[in-house]
Amino acid sequence: MRITFLVQSAHKLGGTERAALTQANALVDLGHEVRLLSVVKAAEQPAFWIDERVAVEFLVDLTQSHDEALHARPSVLVPERWDKQFSALTDVGLEAGLRGLQTDVLVTVTPALLATALALVPDEVVVVHQEHRSSSQRTSGLEPLLVNAPRADVVALLTTAMGDWLRAELGPVAPEVVVVPNALPQGHAPRSLLDSRTIVAAGRLVMEKQFLKLVQAFADVADELPGWRLRILGQGHQRPHLVRETRKRGLYDRVELPGTATDMASEWAKASVMALTSRAEGFPLTMQEAMAAGVPCVSFDCASGPREIVRHEVNGLLVAPESIAGMSAALLRVGRDDELRRRLGAGALETAAEWEASRIAGRWVEVFERALERRAGRPRYAALAARPAPPPPRRRRSGPTASRPRTPVTPRWTWPPAPPPRSPTSGWSSRPTRPGGRSWCCRWPRARRTSRSSPGPTRRRTSPCATPPSTAGPSAAVRSRRWPPTCCAAVRRSSRSSRPRRR
Repeated sequence: MRITFLVQSAHKLGGTERAALTQANALVDLGHEVRLLSVVKAAEQPAFWIDERVAVEFLVDLTQSHDEALHARPSVLVPERWDKQFSALTDVGLEAGLRGLQTDVLVTVTPALLATALALVPDEVVVVHQEHRSSSQRTSGLEPLLVNAPRADVVALLTTAMGDWLRAELGPVAPEVVVVPNALPQGHAPRSLLDSRTIVAAGRLVMEKQFLKLVQAFADVADELPGWRLRILGQGHQRPHLVRETRKRGLYDRVELPGTATDMASEWAKASVMALTSRAEGFPLTMQEAMAAGVPCVSFDCASGPREIVRHEVNGLLVAPESIAGMSAALLRVGRDDELRRRLGAGALETAAEWEASRIAGRWVEVFERALERRAGRPRYAALAARPAPPPPRRRRSGPTASRPRTPVTPRWTWPPAPPPRSPTSGWSSRPTRPGGRSWCCRWPRARRTSRSSPGPTRRRTSPCATPPSTAGPSAAVRSRRWPPTCCAAVRRSSRSSRPRRR
């Protein structure tokens, strides 16, 4: 089978690129013809090992002289709001590399690359898209994913929760959705002895990873964990903030920020605990690598990713999302209890055996073969029209009431609010008037209300143009977050903001 991977940069140091290269190396071992198409070449040497049997081709070489003016112009294939890494120069390279592509299966790894592939590849090529992030948490990449996913032959996600989410979002036009986890890199992974008293975290130093909360959690229990150190690997714009927080907490000799590391297997072999405090994750490769070294993991319970990997009290510990106190308590517990740490490390090794590269590669071969069989040589849209309707999305329910039918809940308040009803006494319409001819310009009252279940009278503070009691708005917990543009309160605020300050 001829399989081609389309990546942004084959020499880039990132989890998505590493996952694609691991798949390519494993598929070559199974006897398939694998090719790697890299949109740009941004470095001379690859960040990860690539099997010599994998053919690597760069569409745009940025390490040599190129058209700077063309590279500065925006891309037509990929709008800037989708992905800022594309330009008119990459459009030329993608058109030259994809128009006459001879392959059976083309694998894309980002929504922007999926959009370009569907626009340029020959009609007979099967397009399989792989999501390597938490899809529901995407920002700029959400629009190209939802727009182009229905036209792909297969969309692969990392967790069952993300698969259910995509089916619910796309409804009857949802493509074939499969769930396949990332594979561990090939080669021997040294095992940790769990005696180094080191907490290790790795990733881009960006706000999404929330390493600042990890430093704060470690600082809260540092005095109770003598001899323990926190080591954060990676680069990013949040590094100055981490340095400042470390100095503020007096941990300059116990928190390390060494930058990036090319040999992560050795780093995990020197760790005793792996910590993850991300706001959202797809299927974190760093956690997989740590478990392959027998390192227990302590993680926030994200909506997807960690909760699919970590089994609480078996191979790690899960704490409430965004909870610094919970992370502190978990680190203190694992750091103090040597027996617990060894037991969780043994469970991590058993879990890591499920992600062996050859085993995951076999699952991908089955996915590709089924996609080719469904296509049956037909054009893309003819094959899409002939595929059966997708099953309805599952509702993830648990507990004693899981078998009961769900009663639809009617929301008490909606936005924008409905116009007030017409009254036969006052003659109010969609634009009611106050006594004296003044109009009611606010739909919701500016009120501070107590809970409906609390006793006592409701305190209300209204603006001069508040709605009458019959059209009062919701309670404080659900009232409008902002005033309508035509509201008199908004006018007063804007006039105050434009008023010159007194000196």
